[in-house]
Amino acid sequence: MESRNQFTQQCIARAENLSVSTTALYNKLSGVELSVSEALVRETGQDLAELVKLVGGEQTNVLPGYCIKIVDGTCLKGTDHRLKAIRN
Repeated sequence: MESRNQFTQQCIARAENLSVSTTALYNKLSGVELSVSEALVRETGQDLAELVKLVGGEQTNVLPGYCIKIVDGTCLKGTDHRLKAIRN
């Protein structure tokens, strides 16, 4: 438990030391070759998967044999007037 807390605190400390905006990151990535961006996303995902395991955040496989992805609902902002299914 102590190592998990130490790891979490180290991750938070690193994140707080970053002084880059999301826009700046995307602008930088727009000039990078696709294969490099793919590798960055893949390796970041692997690192985050380890963190999720370490903090006990793994989810059980809801539908075995299917890849389930969770979509953040904030990306739907402004669509409520167009999609009847997401109203109310």
